[in-house]
Amino acid sequence: MQEVEEHDVNVTAVRNGFTHITGFLDGIVTWSKRIGMWLILPIIGCMVFEIISRYVFNAPTIWSTAITTQLFGANFILCGGYAILLNKHIRVDIVYERYSPRIKAILDSIVSVFRIFVCYFFIKFAWIYFSTAITTNGVLVGHFSPPLWPIKGILAISSVLLALGVVSRTIKTLYFAVKGVEL
Repeated sequence: MQEVEEHDVNVTAVRNGFTHITGFLDGIVTWSKRIGMWLILPIIGCMVFEIISRYVFNAPTIWSTAITTQLFGANFILCGGYAILLNKHIRVDIVYERYSPRIKAILDSIVSVFRIFVCYFFIKFAWIYFSTAITTNGVLVGHFSPPLWPIKGILAISSVLLALGVVSRTIKTLYFAVKGVEL
């Protein structure tokens, strides 16, 4: 009897440990989503300013398109980890939806191994691009040449946040695949 109680305590401790780890990772990734969400306001501001400048005053800007594009790119990549976290990423649902939730979790766990490798290379190259942009004072080519290091820095940070989302999702799907219950 005592052996069964000890087993239940160990299972609960493991589950609580995984819940704390994934909760911590989810909190970080959710925080980055909030930053990405607020980037919509300067994007709207730049676009409205450009529209008014161009069509009301007949004086288009040379910077609006570049800034809007960089801000939207930052918005997109900052929210990528959150999409993984919510399991809202792209997959072939025609095949995937035919399986039971546990088989889906097993398939997701297998795919997560590949995601982790992709995240490793994404992090590696994003940090190389960021450090290169800083050391070479890289700028965007065109009439308006803003520095590239801010967007490359956001790319580097976002790659880490994406990896955190992948790790959290992997822990959850592996736990469900093995135990049959969600964390």
